[in-house]
Formats: sequence, structure tokens, C-alpha cells
Amino acid sequence: ELPLTLQAAQFFAAALLGLLFGLLYDFLRGLRRTLPRLTHLLDALYALCLILANFLYLLYVGGGEFRIFMFCGELTGACIYFAALQCAFTKLFIGFWRIVTFPLRAICRFLKKTFENFVFLQKSSFQAEKNHV
Repeated sequence: ELPLTLQAAQFFAAALLGLLFGLLYDFLRGLRRTLPRLTHLLDALYALCLILANFLYLLYVGGGEFRIFMFCGELTGACIYFAALQCAFTKLFIGFWRIVTFPLRAICRFLKKTFENFVFLQKSSFQAEKNHV
């Protein structure tokens, strides 16, 4: 049996972990909204981080045992984050990722336009040769 103070400390550590999971989710959400093609990769990265962090938490803080109050603590922390802090951090992270990824998005737009113009020129030159024959 665990002393009540140790259970309370582990519960609050789990709640902090839940808050961090919410923060990481919004951090990656900003990047997903800025670069939508990375959605699946970023979701897999989030799931990997979630699994690894839970494993390390249960191994070191929980002493290798998973207790129901630890799950409740993580859920409580995540709910507090999503209810109270999500709006501010989501806007902050989206703005951050728009600034950071601006050069990459500008290069991609330029390359897309260049490729479209190249394809158009290829088609029109092929049509011109076809009409002269």
C-alpha cells in the first residue's frame, strides 16, 4: 500500500504530465495547420511521445506500476489545459509556426508555380508542333 502523500504527489505529477501532453498537442497542431501535408507524421510523433512519456513516468515515478489515479491525474491535467489554456496557446503556436515556416512555404509556392508554368509550356509547344504537321 502507498502512503496518501505519495499518492497525492504521483497524482499531481500525472496532472502536470497531462498539462504537458496538451501543450505538446497544441504545439504540433500549430505546425499541422501551417503545413497540412505533415498531419500524419505529426500525429505519429505525438503518439510516440505520449507512449514514451507514459512509459518513463510509470517506470520511474510509479515504480513500474500503473495505478488508476495516475490515469485520472493525466486526464485531469489535460482537461484543465484544454478548458483553460488552449485558446491562448493555440494562437501563439500557429503564429510561431507561420513565422518559422514562411521561407519553406514561399519556396514551395515558387516551385509549384514554376512547375505549373513548365507543364503549360510543354503542353503548348507539343500542341504547336502537332498543329504544324
